[in-house]
Amino acid sequence: MMRLVYCDYRGLPLAAIAAAIRTGRLPLTNSLKPDELLCLPGIVSPSGFVYYGRDNTGWEVYAFWCSAEPALVTRFFQVRGEVYGEVGEWLLRPVTGIPGSIQIKVTWRLARLGFACGRGLFYRAVLKSYPHLARFALADIGGN
Repeated sequence: MMRLVYCDYRGLPLAAIAAAIRTGRLPLTNSLKPDELLCLPGIVSPSGFVYYGRDNTGWEVYAFWCSAEPALVTRFFQVRGEVYGEVGEWLLRPVTGIPGSIQIKVTWRLARLGFACGRGLFYRAVLKSYPHLARFALADIGGN
């Protein structure tokens, strides 16, 4: 069984957005509505490991975000597989190179802190980067 994990080592929920796009929870176009984004599982958590479902190729798709060193996260998934005797592979895909990440980071923190304008600003920041996130999420992975 193949498992795809979108990772964000900066602690941003961009991994959750990419996983939701890949599994069809979010639309492929900029027709994203605020409620669709803000109701994603774990989206307001400072860190998370969330199963988002299967993509159209049958891969299990997860999102993982926290402030961590990439090597530590890679080792975590290796050890997890050994400890639980899991069959299959964990493919980690870092969410990088998304324009507007700084703006998303600032507005996401405002939203998490409860500022009235934070959620709207976060939504608009994500919407600006959404075409890039969609391309990233749907990119070919290992021939699938």
